[in-house]
Amino acid sequence: MYTCPVCGYDQLKKPAKEFVICPSCGTEFGYSDAGAGSIPEIHAELRTNWINDGAEWHSSVVPPPPYWNPWEQLIKANLAISLPYFGELITA
Repeated sequence: MYTCPVCGYDQLKKPAKEFVICPSCGTEFGYSDAGAGSIPEIHAELRTNWINDGAEWHSSVVPPPPYWNPWEQLIKANLAISLPYFGELITA
């Protein structure tokens, strides 16, 4: 399995390239991440947008894993720095 570099979903069946769509965040690799800037910067922007939109499960075809939690997914993938108030969560 492969991990989405945008949201940390770790059950992609193919690498995050060549028009693979992440069922968690909805990023279509090769399309959503095309454009100006480096790929890591673009992925960070896509992640921020997904979080700001509520970090909801995207796919209506692929169901989320049991007990799926987007915040735990981001933390597990070491992408939690993108979470709002992350520093406060650590120190609380």
